[in-house]
Amino acid sequence: MKGDITWKSAVSDVLSRLPLEFSLDDVNQYQRELAALFPQNNHVEAKIRQTLQILRDRGTLEFLGGGRYRKRGSPPHFSCLIDTSPAEKYKSRSQIARVIIEPWAEYNLYCLECPSDDISALPNNTAVADLRCPKCETTYQIKSSDGRFGNRVQGADYKAYHLAAEAKSFPNLLLVEWDSRFSCVFVVRAIQGAAISEDRILPRNPLSASARRHGWRGCTIDVSGLPTVGLVEPELRDPEDCREDWRTQRASDQLGVVRTPA
Repeated sequence: MKGDITWKSAVSDVLSRLPLEFSLDDVNQYQRELAALFPQNNHVEAKIRQTLQILRDRGTLEFLGGGRYRKRGSPPHFSCLIDTSPAEKYKSRSQIARVIIEPWAEYNLYCLECPSDDISALPNNTAVADLRCPKCETTYQIKSSDGRFGNRVQGADYKAYHLAAEAKSFPNLLLVEWDSRFSCVFVVRAIQGAAISEDRILPRNPLSASARRHGWRGCTIDVSGLPTVGLVEPELRDPEDCREDWRTQRASDQLGVVRTPA
């Protein structure tokens, strides 16, 4: 089923058809097939290169130089390394975070709601959510910080966030803390979306009349007092332990343990 396909699984399928050693050109021969699987992605060649880079960091591939790779027999492993090359053409901090942190999460993290080891990126500009599990369709939103988070996390459109919280449909939050000096992730925590009530969505001042998007209002999310599940601290925790913590936390939340902001 097309909905079950992620870039990780699609490129891995292509690699399974190639010899032990192959070139970037060999993979690019499948561009049309990959484009058909991901019609909303207009940069298929760049996505292929990024995927190979991430698979190399995870130990699935060995880079031989000159655009050539060798497949390794060992299973992929967690990598804290971030491919920062896609961010070179961006100046916006939010854009930089999107193009380097989302792919990292897509290849290294997993669904907390079901046994799926895949979560896939949603199309750009999807309201509120960034990632979705292809099996159970649980959604996640990534927030990243070059350094540690405080009690408030910067959000995007106030109206969209507030409506999602009011409707009890806010995605689960993935808080990714990374270090630009070493291009690596060192902490990832998850917060249940059901814990994000509308009173935790705090409006920022609207943009001024001179701004290109004048009148637009962003927001911040108050996460103070909310329980979290640590996925990376800084080593990757066992996913089954994290899923068990997630289920236990939900049971506690349903008993009214989650605190509201002061």
